[in-house]
Amino acid sequence: MLSNKQAFVKNMKILFVLHSGGAYEGSGKAFCRFLPLLINRGVEPLVIVPTQEGGLYDMLSQSNISVVTTKYHYRFSVFP
Repeated sequence: MLSNKQAFVKNMKILFVLHSGGAYEGSGKAFCRFLPLLINRGVEPLVIVPTQEGGLYDMLSQSNISVVTTKYHYRFSVFP
């Protein structure tokens, strides 16, 4: 029998919005290692990436993970 905590995770859907489509750079590489752990616990992910280039889109779609591309603009600055 599942505990309340385990049952909650089994029904959880998470939207991930990534800033890069690169599978072999730091954040993409860490995400590719982290995501299977969540899937094994029953989490249903949806991933949004800015481009199909960089390998991450292909890697996720080949693994039957829901992945969508969309163009979005973000501005990062340490100064206000």
